Amino acid sequence: MTAAIEILATVVLLLVASAGHAAEICDDTRAAGTNYDALLRLIDHDCLGGEHDEDADVQAIRASLGALEDVEVDAGFRLAHVRAVVIHQHDVLSRRAADPALPAGTPHPLSEFAAEMARAREELETTGRSRRLSKAHWQIEPEEGRIGDLYRLCPDLLGTACREPKTPIEPARFGIAEDALRHAHLMRWVSRYAAQAELDRFERGISTLHEMWRQYAVEARSQTPIELAINSWRFDESRKLQGFVRPPDRQIIALHPSVAMEYVDGADEGSRFEPALMVEWIGINRWRWRGGASPRMAHPVGVSLVSTYSDRAGTRDVGHGVVLHYKHVYSLGVTRHGGDTGVFVSVDLQKLLMDKKETLEEVRRRFRVTQ
Repeated sequence: MTAAIEILATVVLLLVASAGHAAEICDDTRAAGTNYDALLRLIDHDCLGGEHDEDADVQAIRASLGALEDVEVDAGFRLAHVRAVVIHQHDVLSRRAADPALPAGTPHPLSEFAAEMARAREELETTGRSRRLSKAHWQIEPEEGRIGDLYRLCPDLLGTACREPKTPIEPARFGIAEDALRHAHLMRWVSRYAAQAELDRFERGISTLHEMWRQYAVEARSQTPIELAINSWRFDESRKLQGFVRPPDRQIIALHPSVAMEYVDGADEGSRFEPALMVEWIGINRWRWRGGASPRMAHPVGVSLVSTYSDRAGTRDVGHGVVLHYKHVYSLGVTRHGGDTGVFVSVDLQKLLMDKKETLEEVRRRFRVTQ
């Protein structure tokens, strides 16, 4: 127990030391001079809107989002939280844009960013989503001094500093550039939180599809190589979407061999109940997908035209008829051996004996399922 406490204490001290070291790097970078090279290094060290930014607003927002990022919360609560961040940023940017640091008549970049927050708020209130909360909208291109399609630090704010990274920048303009980059980095992080509900739905959808394909491969009737070829061809021909698609809700049965226990009343005594070889010439097995996020193959039934063969006395060895399938495994059929009627039962032995992992991989390969 003592050793565990010592290890935990060491980890905490290392994290604290790391955070302190990062803060020192940010301070040293600013102290070294106000040029574009310093801005690039501040971005690299997560000093602008990142985890090492000591700005009080950034710390508060990152702490609040971080506490909820891995927690299952209601979509309405998530939306309200994002909207609160947008309102807060609109207020902060509006105040900072009002600072007369730039010459009169010079467009202030933070004014445009504040306007983006106002538009985002309006969109959230009317539609529940906003394209201004996408990561691409706030993408920082350091080498070009560009923030998405919103603003170009060079030349609009910093002149030619992007091409001449060592050229000193007026401290007031340097501070505005810091705020612009800080806001862009922060909004990229907010966008990840805002999109988390959609990502969660996507992941649940992928999990559902994975389970459906697993059931199709190992719980539906077994498929011979011929049947796999036919069913994968039909699937490929009929689907309209590529990649993440649900499996079929039916299987074509063709030239499927199996064994059965068959009773033929017209055979001689002692030959009436015999094992028989069975071939399903053509048929179909179908079901309905039910259960949403917990899918299941509901009401699976099938029917095939079938022939059976057994060495019997007193009747024909070969019979022809029809077989009904229930729950993918059990089969009950009726055949005619000349003028005699046979009844047989069968189970899908191939399904019971197959390697489920190998079968799943083979189905994925044949159907070109995205894994």
